[in-house]
Amino acid sequence: MKLVAFTSLPMRTVTFFVLLVGCIPENTPEFVSVEVDNYPAFWSDELNLRSVAVATLKNDTLTRGAERVLAEKIAHRLLGNGSYQVLHRSREAFADDARVVSRERALGEVDAVLVGTLHVYEALRRERTGYTHETFYRTESCWQEGGWYYAEGRWYYAEGEWYQAEGHWYQAEGHWYQEEGRWYQAEGHWYPCTVSYTEQVPYRYTEDGAIVGAMLRLIDVRSGKVLHSSTLNAERWTTHLLSEKYFEESMDKLVASLEKEMAITPQTLRIHKDSLRTAHEFQKGSWQWSDTFKRNAQQLHVVLALPSAAHLNSFRIELVRKGEHEVLASQALVWNKKDTQAGYVFSPRDIGLGAGDYRVQLYSRGEVVLTHNFKLE
Repeated sequence: MKLVAFTSLPMRTVTFFVLLVGCIPENTPEFVSVEVDNYPAFWSDELNLRSVAVATLKNDTLTRGAERVLAEKIAHRLLGNGSYQVLHRSREAFADDARVVSRERALGEVDAVLVGTLHVYEALRRERTGYTHETFYRTESCWQEGGWYYAEGRWYYAEGEWYQAEGHWYQAEGHWYQEEGRWYQAEGHWYPCTVSYTEQVPYRYTEDGAIVGAMLRLIDVRSGKVLHSSTLNAERWTTHLLSEKYFEESMDKLVASLEKEMAITPQTLRIHKDSLRTAHEFQKGSWQWSDTFKRNAQQLHVVLALPSAAHLNSFRIELVRKGEHEVLASQALVWNKKDTQAGYVFSPRDIGLGAGDYRVQLYSRGEVVLTHNFKLE
């Protein structure tokens, strides 16, 4: 069990330790987004890598000058990233790895050097199959079910009859009447009908592509050790006329992939809201979760679970009374990808906390990203 000193605040003392166990299960669909830095796999504080030189690359393709364009793009991308100070050896002739490392060691200007070979720079063509939806019609026999129907009786107007009396004619008043409605049964029958249907119809088309590939190595100047080796390929396909811009875009994709492997890049993590919780203790392989504790309790665990992608990122846990801003206890931490979960323990009795509602808060880059409420009785 690893012991971690918890930051003491005026008039208060508290001790934290870290207990590494399994992951908290995701049992609800509620997540928060947290911005972190994604570190290269080879990164460590002990390495202390602060500066990189981009050497002239070897060109194994038939396109002259393409290796210089790629090296320029890599140097520009790494410089804009800001993880390193970057020097581009654009005027140096290509040399093998040992000579490049020896030269950089003699110059003493950088910690590492990027070397490699541009081995693919080609225009390709491929046949593709696409699909479109078309509507067709056909005539079928449809069945009309029989059934009982009610026919309303019609209305009729009956004119009055003519009569003669005392030498003149007159007409009796007419009137409207409705014949009685009736029920009747219609028999089922077949009739011709038009039916529409949709089908996927394949068609062939041609794509032209620009393919760029490189084998790249980052070498530590002091030791000559290869810190990272990568073979990257990028392609850009189009149904239009192939031009040089598509090779430029393929190179840009390759360089973007290289940046993610060799430099610190931003990343958004989706973290479950229950990644920060409170518990009584860890027993028989599981946490005894609780949000209610005795105010004179000797131990109260604050459990944090983060993904391995949070590796080397700095966080801070703070304890406050709910609805107030005074920090009662605070713990700074740097996440390690080997840890799936860390349990921080403090003593409400030793801190002198009274009964009431409290909150633990997880800070990342100065902002609260997770909170969890609990109560002391």
